Amino acid sequence: MQKQFRGCKDLLAEMPDQKYTLDLSHIEWRVKPENFSPISIQFQFDRERMLEFLSQELYQAEKYVFLRELLQNSIDAIRMRRAILQSQEKRSMNDFGEIHVRVEHNSSGFIDITWTDNGIGMDQYIIQNYLAVIGKSYYQSDDFQRLGIPVDPISRFGIGILTCFMISDSIEITTQKDRNLPPPSDALKIKIPALNRRFRIEVVPDDISDVGTTVRLTVNPMKLNLGSSPKESSAQHVTNYLQKIAGFIEFPIVIDEYNNKTVIIHPYQSAEEAQKRFGNAYDIVKLDLDYPWEEAVFSEDLATALQVFTEESFDIREDLGLADYEGILSYPVPIDKNMDFTNGLPGHHKVTVLSGQPDLVGKSIRWMWGWNGQLIHDREHPEDENERCSCSAIYRDGILLSKASFTLPARTKIGYIEPAKASRLIVNLPKSRAESVDLARNLVITDSKEWATPIFEAHGQVLASRYSGGDFHRLPPAQQLFQLASFMLFHNVSADALSYIFPRDSWPLPFLEQGGQLSFKRWAEVKQDAINRSPEPLSERLARLIGSIMKDGQTPEPLNYWEGPLYC
Repeated sequence: MQKQFRGCKDLLAEMPDQKYTLDLSHIEWRVKPENFSPISIQFQFDRERMLEFLSQELYQAEKYVFLRELLQNSIDAIRMRRAILQSQEKRSMNDFGEIHVRVEHNSSGFIDITWTDNGIGMDQYIIQNYLAVIGKSYYQSDDFQRLGIPVDPISRFGIGILTCFMISDSIEITTQKDRNLPPPSDALKIKIPALNRRFRIEVVPDDISDVGTTVRLTVNPMKLNLGSSPKESSAQHVTNYLQKIAGFIEFPIVIDEYNNKTVIIHPYQSAEEAQKRFGNAYDIVKLDLDYPWEEAVFSEDLATALQVFTEESFDIREDLGLADYEGILSYPVPIDKNMDFTNGLPGHHKVTVLSGQPDLVGKSIRWMWGWNGQLIHDREHPEDENERCSCSAIYRDGILLSKASFTLPARTKIGYIEPAKASRLIVNLPKSRAESVDLARNLVITDSKEWATPIFEAHGQVLASRYSGGDFHRLPPAQQLFQLASFMLFHNVSADALSYIFPRDSWPLPFLEQGGQLSFKRWAEVKQDAINRSPEPLSERLARLIGSIMKDGQTPEPLNYWEGPLYC
């Protein structure tokens, strides 16, 4: 109130008409509290306890999470600057944006990590009102919304910078805001000596600072659980971590870790073009979308697996037509579609060739643990938080959600036979399908059906166009039945989806006649009739006996006295 009073007096003093005066020079307040104590109390922020919460509770002691937070900040900053430049220059800038990371030992035995991007940069207003205010994200603010920039940012809560204090006692930031975003600003250096200390901000010459932001951290190796031996402390931990989480990032990440030079690119980008751009001194790496036979199958059985199976793959955007998704759905199918198996199918512990090429019959292929069609995360070893089975991985905004999971829909169990489970799904989800992730960005809170169902529905439709027709109608009924079952089990499609590929009216149905003789009728012939089906307790036993008839052409002893008929 006193401040408002002084403001009114100043405003009246500036007015030329003397009739607007206030004969009052001071206001004395004599307010007495009744039935309460006039003590000024409000919630306080315990910085040390908050850091402990972030480390142990929110991020579950994930040591390298600060790299993920820096990556997210860089992506938002580069996308924002790219959008501004595109709107002003009226041209596409798809090749714009780079992130550079340098890791090296210093003379004190600590590790210096320098993270640089050529994003939009910051000015003092952004630093004071957003960077320094924990829980307040610039990209979620009215200041950002008023700019009308067509960018959907990753940042939500404005807490990522705190993760740097999990491994470093101090932070130094150098930043230069793009002059295309008013108001103009000097290049600034921000020194944060500790989590509970004041910032020091100084102006630096423009000629030594490019547009963008550089974050420098000095890390005690013990905080990353790194040993003191040169071999252990110089391993490429930063490179390995970024290679695991940065699956679908559109900007190259250029890493120099103890003079080991690596560039991580988007899986759809050309490694050859990147090699030309960055030079032969760099290893170019990207997420491998090919089926990982070496990881899926025991090494002793790999040669046999490649003789028996081939990869069936579907690019989720190009083949399945889901324009806002990225990734691949792939799984093994038999090279010879007439080949039969026992002991299980791909993804089960062991697959044994039952019939087909003579030199392969009797050979077994063992699948590694975890290749059962769903994402596996080993929670018993949190120090390996991003060591995961390569059978599936879920990303959003291009960054791995390390504990996100889904279950491949098993819709095709036929009697006692489980479908193949060795499918691999690598997917970068659109926000429209996975709007909610947890605060630590490890899990998709949205029900997996909302984003997975479109993939598997499109998969069934594409199978229909890819495999409809052919010589199916010219095959004997027994062979038709075998191929229908094999197709359902290996491609994991429902009977409804299968009917689009092979019309249901032409499906052969097996009937067990008197004396154990096997006959077939088309569905069109019997769909209006009442059909006697085998009782559930006998289904598995009968299925095995029918399989014996189809394989050997002879009726097994238990069926010689069968009086039939019965649909099997």
